[in-house]
This record gives sequence, structure tokens and C-alpha cells, in this order.
Amino acid sequence: MIFLIVIGILSYLLRAKIGKKWITIHRLTAILIFTCLVTHVVIGFQSLASYKQAISETEIENVDFSNLADGTYIGSYDVGYVYAKMEVIIRDHKIDNIKILEHRTEQGEKAECIADSIVAQQSVKVDVISSATNSSKVIMKAVENALSGK
Repeated sequence: MIFLIVIGILSYLLRAKIGKKWITIHRLTAILIFTCLVTHVVIGFQSLASYKQAISETEIENVDFSNLADGTYIGSYDVGYVYAKMEVIIRDHKIDNIKILEHRTEQGEKAECIADSIVAQQSVKVDVISSATNSSKVIMKAVENALSGK
């Protein structure tokens, strides 16, 4: 894209030397820039639609801790714009601690406190954090994946 803009500027600045070819170069550059912009917008909308679909299809299931051996479990979940990797420590068939190993998000940092709610309620399925709903779902799903071996 930047290359095309530079070509457009250079062709404009050198239009006296280029002569009649200048307008052809200018038009082709404009068409290519426009095509790149349209492609970028279309891909962006497709990516957003894919993200929204992945979030809407995310179902959180409770996990039976009575079958889990003591130890450390690691799981992750990725929906595109939001990703979480969690470490869950099970002791005496209970969640002892949850550590967020990685959480990529744009505005969902508030959801990181949901790990404390999961430990306190001893349930993977807890109330989501307001204004960080998607990150909350991703974190809960990462914990579920850790404990279910997914």
C-alpha cells in the first residue's frame, strides 16, 4: 500500500518528464490503492463476523472435579480477537489456584478477575464480567479446556 502511494506521488512529481504516460500511471495507481482498501475492509468484516460467530458458539460446561487428580492443568482457547491460556491447580479435588499465563484482548482486561470467581465458587461456569463478556467467556472456556484435557 505504501509502495503504491509512493509510486503515485513520484509519478505526480515527475509528470513533466514522464509526459502522457503520467495519467495512465496515476490512474492505475489509484485503482490499485482503491482495490487494496476495499480488500482490507472486506477482510476486516469477514474476520469480525468469524469472531462474533466463534463467541456466540462458545458454550461453557461445568467440569466434575471429583475425577481429577491433583496437579497442574494447562488449557487455552482462541476466538481470534481474544485468546487466553490458563494454568489451573487442582488439590483435593478442588480448584486451588488459577493463573493467567496469557490473555490477548483489546479491552477485556477487566475479565481477568474472573479467575478468582472460578476459584471462590468452585465452578467453571460463573457470571461474566460486565463490559468484558467475551474475554470472560474465553477465560472460562480456557479453564474448562484445561480441566477436560482439550
